[in-house]
Amino acid sequence: MPDALLSVLADLRPWPLAALARALACDESTIRAQLAELQTRGIVPLEETAAGWQIRPALDLLDAAWLARACSAAAVQVLTITDSTNSALARQSPRANGDAILAEYQSAGRGRRGRTWQSPFAGQIILSMSWHYPEPHDTAALSIALGIAAAEALRAADYPVQLKWPNDLYLHGRKLGGILLETALNSSGAHTIAGIGINLLPPPNPGQPVASLSECGTIARNPLTAALINRWREAFARHPADRPALPARWHALDTYADRAVCLHRAHDTLCGTNRGIDEQGRLLLETTDGISAYSEGETRLRPQLLSPPTQEQP
Repeated sequence: MPDALLSVLADLRPWPLAALARALACDESTIRAQLAELQTRGIVPLEETAAGWQIRPALDLLDAAWLARACSAAAVQVLTITDSTNSALARQSPRANGDAILAEYQSAGRGRRGRTWQSPFAGQIILSMSWHYPEPHDTAALSIALGIAAAEALRAADYPVQLKWPNDLYLHGRKLGGILLETALNSSGAHTIAGIGINLLPPPNPGQPVASLSECGTIARNPLTAALINRWREAFARHPADRPALPARWHALDTYADRAVCLHRAHDTLCGTNRGIDEQGRLLLETTDGISAYSEGETRLRPQLLSPPTQEQP
């Protein structure tokens, strides 16, 4: 991905081809090839106008000054382009509790299990937040708490978002977003960075059924982002004291509540009925052997068993 070119175009002004070549110290044919790559991938809403090449986002850009006023408890930084907001926040030192980084675009976003996370320019909420705990904490329960906080922030804005264990946001039965927690332990305690990506617009070539908030109508991007930041700060601050309340809060949002599911783990698959979570954020799966708690894997709806075709009697 030609990130240097994208950085120049990110000011949203029209750039003639010759001006882009001068700014990036390369020839026009190289610029044309990079522009073609941006257009082909569909990550950037790029147009060629009479005045030059220009990014024309469908949504408002993030307003750093407005967000700083709306989320004044800690620092909020808005980047135009970064590799990953989690990585960008990890590189900053010192960090205060609740410090947050947002980005219009990340070139190397990642999810759980090393998966990549596509982020079209200005088409998502891409947020990372830092928190320090003096003692090691239950990261699974914290991930659950942050998922609940995100879903509640979106539902307060009339988006009917639900959750899928362990940390996916769902809308209309399809994935809307996900959360990634990264924790480093040392003598001073646990340093946690949590990242979330939420589709505001449909991502190009997602590779799986996905949802976006644009399906529900207009999007007030900055107020929605501020609400998410403030809810996350509250969730971080309440953890781990809030763990007893997590199962009931999760159940109210669980898209697979009391449904037949399969839990796909690294070496096996278990099928049963989803009975929610426990205080540690573990999945409660009911099988013929009873209810057991599981801390890893991914849930999917269990395929309906097809009845064998009836045969005519002779």
